[in-house]
Amino acid sequence: MSKTKKNTIDEESNVGKKVYDFESDPNDFFKGSGKLKKKMVEDEEVDDEDDIEYDEDEPKSRSKITKIIFVCILLSITFLLVWAFNSPTFIINEITIYGQELKSYEEVQNIVQHLSGENIFLKDLGKVETEILKIPYVKTAKVKRSLPSKIEVFFEERAPFAMVKKNDEYFILDQEGYIIEIDLVDNVYDIPTITGLITDYEVSGDQISSIDVAKLKNIVFLLNCLDNTNFEYKINNIDYSTIDGISFSIENTELAVKYGDLNKNEANEKLVYLKEIIKKAIEQNLSGTIDITSDKYYEKSVLINNL
Repeated sequence: MSKTKKNTIDEESNVGKKVYDFESDPNDFFKGSGKLKKKMVEDEEVDDEDDIEYDEDEPKSRSKITKIIFVCILLSITFLLVWAFNSPTFIINEITIYGQELKSYEEVQNIVQHLSGENIFLKDLGKVETEILKIPYVKTAKVKRSLPSKIEVFFEERAPFAMVKKNDEYFILDQEGYIIEIDLVDNVYDIPTITGLITDYEVSGDQISSIDVAKLKNIVFLLNCLDNTNFEYKINNIDYSTIDGISFSIENTELAVKYGDLNKNEANEKLVYLKEIIKKAIEQNLSGTIDITSDKYYEKSVLINNL
């Protein structure tokens, strides 16, 4: 092999093995692209700063819009209120009363009739309800607006339950112990007469004392038990003594009953037993007082004192 040919081969071999130094080459394309990349990053940071400044202005703009909307809503509400308070559309021209027409209808009517001709929004209906509830016979009351120009009144009356005589007056009570009427006429409602209640002077619309209310509730319970046991006899002249308990008379007979203290757990059984005793007494034409005050009333002979 000639020397010239050998040198050519070595040069070609060296070219294949040569390592290119990118760092030392000032004309390196990749090095230049690195600078370009750095510039692009810097430009992006500048753009990001511009974006941040834009985001700071955006909430302020939204806040202004919100305030404008709020002001518009407030003005609209104000306009509607002014219109509603002055428009003839909302002048009350109809009042309808719903309720039992026993004692209170005319009184309720007198209280609400002044609403006619007034603006339906400017009247305090709560005060009207309070005035209606002051009527002794009224138990519940509700006054409602029915737009645009109608008022509806709903009320429920207390029902006469028992009559209590004090001196020459008769106090008519409902089941909750409210005095709904004071009368001088005896038993116009055909209700039981009770003695032993109302220790202090009371007036219509008031509730009797808590002690008397407790007694009255026991009497209510006893009368309900009479219905539950199909008690065939009507009782009246109920006396509730703190010492002796409950006593009463049997209508249309010459019989009275000393019932004693009320035990709610045995009330039904005791009344069933009493019903049989009354039946036998009537069959034998007996009169007097049936005493079942003993705790063991069913074990001892019932004494009937002939009158």
